[in-house]
Amino acid sequence: METTIEMTGSEAMNEPANEQLHSPESHLEQAVAPGDTIEAQGCGCGGNKGATPKQPSFNDPSYVYAIGNIRAIFPRLDIEKEFYAAVKRDNYSGLTDQQLIYETIRKPENEYLARAMTYVFSIENIDTFIIQQTSDAVLKQLIEAINPKNGEDCDVLIGQLGGIASPDIANGLQLPIAGPVRIYSFEVDDFVSAMPKTAEMSDESIRELFRRIQQLADNSGVSNEHRALNYLATQYPELYSLTADMFNSGNSLKRVYIRPSRLAGSRSIIQVVFVFIDRRSGVEQQYSVRVDTQGMFPHLVSALQPYYDR
Repeated sequence: METTIEMTGSEAMNEPANEQLHSPESHLEQAVAPGDTIEAQGCGCGGNKGATPKQPSFNDPSYVYAIGNIRAIFPRLDIEKEFYAAVKRDNYSGLTDQQLIYETIRKPENEYLARAMTYVFSIENIDTFIIQQTSDAVLKQLIEAINPKNGEDCDVLIGQLGGIASPDIANGLQLPIAGPVRIYSFEVDDFVSAMPKTAEMSDESIRELFRRIQQLADNSGVSNEHRALNYLATQYPELYSLTADMFNSGNSLKRVYIRPSRLAGSRSIIQVVFVFIDRRSGVEQQYSVRVDTQGMFPHLVSALQPYYDR
């Protein structure tokens, strides 16, 4: 099985993405089919306190490693009414709706409201998962994730997938349930600034590659291929160093191959091949990296290195 993410050349770098996302259910049913070629155009970029958290139950574990955004919603009318009753007890003014929710539920006396809220994970503005509160630590991470940022922000969700949520859990939304073990958030500008840089690397080259990976081909973070790609996007600075060097030497990122590694054996190892093309001569250069996606946490098997088709 091989997945090809095709870039449309350097002229498309500044054009808006035209791909359409399928429904979250279709993400789970047809994550990546054998022989698929995926086209990508352009780039953009509750429980009780003290109780043992109930873990999601899975007969056949399916993992998620997704990049998107989290927001809190009211699952039922009575919770919404209780929330605004709590708001009346405090003096809030000049806040947006999301700021109001964050400032209210982050207070210790309103923790019961934080636990009663439903948290929705969206990818490219498409509601994709309902997040299950699996622990007190995850609840704290969820609260911080909805804290409105000054700039463009991203949330990373790592965990397992369960069944489809019933309508009463999320005010009618019926989405796959994700049971996270870790959620972390960052502003894109901070991510770019913290990236180790060579003299040739620009902030814009890092930002562009990160956005393009986010927008590629229905990347729901469910398939092993997408989990590997999202891991590299958030945890592997060498990818950005290589891309910046290629840009500076007159190359464009043409496409990305994602395929099971021939060296996998009994492990689920994904090989990701980045293909760059010289803008003048049309000569291609390929670099590959291998990622083990056997368990919940992807990890590097082999570093980026030149790749030659055999």
